Amino acid sequence: MSTRVTSYAPGKSSRALAFAVISIACCGTAAGQAKDKWMTTIQTGASPPRSSEACVARDQPPFQMGSQSKCTSTEQPKAPDGARVWKLECEGGVTVIGRIRYSGHDAFEGESQMSMQGQTITTKMSGKRIGSC
Repeated sequence: MSTRVTSYAPGKSSRALAFAVISIACCGTAAGQAKDKWMTTIQTGASPPRSSEACVARDQPPFQMGSQSKCTSTEQPKAPDGARVWKLECEGGVTVIGRIRYSGHDAFEGESQMSMQGQTITTKMSGKRIGSC
């Protein structure tokens, strides 16, 4: 089990917070490090899906939790189907529970539920490796 502190800015809209807390691919990498290009798609609530491409170092997972505010992240034991499960607890009573399942090294899909102020927002995510950078 690992714990990490990230950040959350109170006052953001629910959808903006969902994008802040659940960010896809991102990390800075050392120059010259081998990278893969990933196409990721997220869909929050009834909003249309949003897709983007990003280069991610081969030694990093293509899906990463955001670092926007004061949240405590706890990785839970793997689910029976091999999915990685996590829980974020943030200032202001925001809780996010998510799961992501990788298909080999070339694809993933997952879902999270963010609860705040009596609302629950579901975000679906998927991604696939589409080449090298």
